[in-house]
Amino acid sequence: MVLWYIRMTGATATESTRDQIIHAAAESLLENGYSGTSVRAIASKAGVAIGNLQYWFPTKSELLVEAWRFLTARSVEELRTALNQLTNPLEMLEVGVDRQVRRRAAHRPQPADQPARDA
Repeated sequence: MVLWYIRMTGATATESTRDQIIHAAAESLLENGYSGTSVRAIASKAGVAIGNLQYWFPTKSELLVEAWRFLTARSVEELRTALNQLTNPLEMLEVGVDRQVRRRAAHRPQPADQPARDA
């Protein structure tokens, strides 16, 4: 009975689908900013129907808040990994600040009339 339920509802794939949507939203948020990100484009990038996206995230704001949480957690983990390899406190501070500045610069949306910066 349980296997039938999983097969009919896709219960084993739902978390994966939700994650796909969050990852696509995060990419779009980084590339285009909030106002340049559309729910339709996110659904297309995630490879899901817009109704499926809206099942998980009824509003654009809810989706992009979750995408922001994902990006923040990923950024913190990357920074933690880099800092754990260092022992000099001054070097830790330098690396931490440098990574944050570079990340912000690399993911800042560019106006349409300006070429993207190399970071």
